[in-house]
This record gives sequence, structure tokens and C-alpha cells, in this order.
Amino acid sequence: MPADKRNPETAERAEKALARPFSVLDAHLSGRPWAAGERFTVADINLASVIGWTQASRPLMDSHPALAEWLRRCLARDANQRVRQMARAGR
Repeated sequence: MPADKRNPETAERAEKALARPFSVLDAHLSGRPWAAGERFTVADINLASVIGWTQASRPLMDSHPALAEWLRRCLARDANQRVRQMARAGR
């Protein structure tokens, strides 16, 4: 959100609400490369499209390292980078 529309209390409540589901995902992703196992699947795309919005929350990412690493790998994939480039170019 733009700085003038941010509400620290709302952000803190959201981080607290996400802590438990993020802990479940973090435990699930620990020791495996992708959400459904050894291959990148539509499950990873769906999860990353939602969880990507939370990457600015350092407390959430720092306290869920397996989840943060998985998200980094998802967002670093060539296909994701190409889509982002196309979006920036207005295509």
C-alpha cells in the first residue's frame, strides 16, 4: 500500500493471523523443493500468487525460512520473470 494508506495495527493483525498457516506451510516445505513434491506444479503457482503479497513482511519471512526460500525459487523461475517483464512493458 502507499505509505499514506498503511495502518501498522492492521499489518500487525494480519501478520499474527498468518503466523499459524505460514508455520504449517513452512514445515511442509522444509526438506522438499516444491509444494506437491519434487516438481513445480500448479499448486506452487497458486500458493506463490497469494503468498507473494506477503514477502514485504520481514517478520513473516524471517520466521518461516523454508517458506521464504520456496517463494524466492518460485519468483525466480524464468517463466515468472518473463511474465513480469511483459507486464512492465504493457503487453
